[in-house]
Amino acid sequence: MSDASLLPDAAAGAGLLLAAVYGTSGLTKLRDVQSTESAFHQLRLPHWMVRMQGPRLLGPGEVVLALALLLLPSPWYGVAAVATLLLGLLYTVLVVRALGFDVPVTCGCFGKLGQGTITRATVVRNLVLVALGLVTVVDAFRGGSIVGRLLDGPSLWWWIPVLAAGVALTWLIGGGAEGTATAETRPAAAGAPHDAGAVVTTDEVEELDYVRTPIPFVQVTGDDGPLRLREISQRKAWLVLWVSLGCGSCMEALARAEEFAREFEHVGVLVVTTTPSAPDDPLRPSGVTVGYDEGQQMRLMFALQATPSALLLGADGLMAGGPVAGGVAVTTFIEEVATELREAAGGAQDPADG
Repeated sequence: MSDASLLPDAAAGAGLLLAAVYGTSGLTKLRDVQSTESAFHQLRLPHWMVRMQGPRLLGPGEVVLALALLLLPSPWYGVAAVATLLLGLLYTVLVVRALGFDVPVTCGCFGKLGQGTITRATVVRNLVLVALGLVTVVDAFRGGSIVGRLLDGPSLWWWIPVLAAGVALTWLIGGGAEGTATAETRPAAAGAPHDAGAVVTTDEVEELDYVRTPIPFVQVTGDDGPLRLREISQRKAWLVLWVSLGCGSCMEALARAEEFAREFEHVGVLVVTTTPSAPDDPLRPSGVTVGYDEGQQMRLMFALQATPSALLLGADGLMAGGPVAGGVAVTTFIEEVATELREAAGGAQDPADG
């Protein structure tokens, strides 16, 4: 059999790659439905899709589609190929649309596998999948299942380019990085004198490498009216998070913020969302103040580029830490602030113990 006659069999590699991508994506969504719900919210899909269990059904649907690509003969292989192409086109349209949103959006098309802030690179990745979908549709008209040809001996050479393409596709989906900023701005609490409130409330804070600047005039919309950051920080220090409700990495940061609020009642915790939410929204955190970044004042004044982001407001009218961005950076930031507060409280108790 000549190499030329084997080239059509190599086209089945496109379907094999897509089966691997959507199969893995579906399994990821099955394990983490919350991230899929987050994607539905952030991509601003109609609410009826969530009510109709769309986030829960998408994962199993992708797994079934992957199996259909692998196993079905013609003409059903063609049906699965067309469905895969349409799904890739839909994901691409949603990603392009999200690039025009007024706030950064975390992509969840492939669950946590490819989770990260949507950029032009995300569009390129999806266009690659669309191209593979087109090749798969053409291949489907030849008949025969992918698995059948895979086991048909002499054409196994096309595994080499398929494996190479698989590595490249994995890199594209993973993005090589999380896709969110991770500024390492430490809280000014570091090295503060040992006073229970000194960690973020007095002029005696050692500034180290963090330059404290006045808190900007930023207003967000709370449940009971406007919340002005400079005004609320006149009474106590505040840990402020800027999040997209439902975002996987945001939910982890919010869970840590709830713990922080329970442990440090003398420090306020304000969660500012990128979209409005009802007080009874189940995605809202408990035990904290919630506001909405109406008009994007907070995003613009603090130059926030990704969710979640976090910053610390001192009770002296000055910034005390941040902003930092990215799930890991935010949870680390919260833990650093908590550690400084514990050390300050412990130091304040030492004289009494003596």
